[in-house]
Amino acid sequence: MQVDQLATLIVANTTNANVNAGRRFERAPALIRGKLFATGSAAGLTAELNVGGRSITPPTTVNAQNRLPVVPDDILVQDWYAAPGELIQVTVVNTTGGNLTFNHRLEMEEVEVVEG
Repeated sequence: MQVDQLATLIVANTTNANVNAGRRFERAPALIRGKLFATGSAAGLTAELNVGGRSITPPTTVNAQNRLPVVPDDILVQDWYAAPGELIQVTVVNTTGGNLTFNHRLEMEEVEVVEG
């Protein structure tokens, strides 16, 4: 399993189109099954997952635990798939008048293809 964990500042009343931009796992390294965990420093963040241009989850409220995500408590979405090279886009919106921190953990497990 491959894991990427990150805390990202989301400025007041803005949208970060992809918190994974420029990261090692911005694109799927292989055929993977994934899980996304998320928390925020306070109420007011929403997150949305798109993979390869497909909407996996609509904008979803992020819980305000003010810590890195705990597995399995802070799961946002699980059991989604990405083909090798597909873009993994996590869009985060801060709906408040103050800067907030978005914490996320991306888990990816390579899926074996059995032909038969």
